[in-house]
Amino acid sequence: MARYPFAESRSVIGPQTAYMYKRIFSRGYVMGGYKNSAAWNTVNMANYATETMVNRGNIMTIAGNYIDGACSPTTAYAWGLHNTANTTSVVANYMRFSTDTTCAADSGMDMKTTRTDFVSPSWPEHAAYPTGATSANTDKFDYWTETMAAAGTVGTSGFTAAYGGQIFDDERGICQVAAAYRMLVYATETWSGGSWTSALSSYAYHTKGQSTKAGHGYWWGYHVSSTDTGRRIDKQSYSTQSVTVGPSGSPGNGQVLRQANINGSASSPGNTETNNTIGQDKGYALGGYDHGTHGQNNYSQTIQVHTDVVYYVAGLNMIGHDGASSGAPSQT
Repeated sequence: MARYPFAESRSVIGPQTAYMYKRIFSRGYVMGGYKNSAAWNTVNMANYATETMVNRGNIMTIAGNYIDGACSPTTAYAWGLHNTANTTSVVANYMRFSTDTTCAADSGMDMKTTRTDFVSPSWPEHAAYPTGATSANTDKFDYWTETMAAAGTVGTSGFTAAYGGQIFDDERGICQVAAAYRMLVYATETWSGGSWTSALSSYAYHTKGQSTKAGHGYWWGYHVSSTDTGRRIDKQSYSTQSVTVGPSGSPGNGQVLRQANINGSASSPGNTETNNTIGQDKGYALGGYDHGTHGQNNYSQTIQVHTDVVYYVAGLNMIGHDGASSGAPSQT
């Protein structure tokens, strides 16, 4: 396969401009996901302009759930793929955004450490860093050579558990895994702790991260049955790591820093295990797991990153399968 897939982009634009500002995101993708014991090999595409979902088909070479992924400007990557749900794996698939009709496998892209339900912060236009779950070793996937470096190249993240998420900008990746919180500084490729360790509004598994272009990210949902705690969304600054905690109160559409009524259901405790993609002025939570009525589901929401207001958007609901949580999200 061809290496250096976006060399032309690099030579024209140059590396000095922040990725989040020089790119206009118009589409989001979700590779894989699952419901109950069925893992999917489906790829869905969200069209941001029309806020509609398109099923690109069952195009992955192997299915996957509790997987993670990342993307360069030209390509989406997913790791930990397997046809049997809840299984550890190293296997990778990639999909070029120029066609988004075919996924392929390449053993050179595979992780060096077998994992499931891990985190993978992304340094835009440089590398992705799968870590956690079965091992605290941090793998490094180079977007330019499209190869995975030896396990532990970037040292240890400290994460040895599953159930995590991440937010990232051009300088850092902030991760939480089972109540442990760590930050990867990209320029030095070093892991550190943070003063915000206990600042989130609840200790809970499956707090998926929502990155944005607005100088902050969100921690989306809590894996509990409470319509209060389960719906809270916390907001975190990239530069200071300070946290704005999602408020308590009754749920409803348009609540600030709270999830909307999913499919009109005011009794829903909210979606977790969501597949979160980055837009221009919005973040997109595509499908997820409702710890109450709906279980794994296709229901999607958006968050307006300048006002923190969340809406249920039926046109963005996932299609082609019966529910999709814990897939590999990306954007272009």
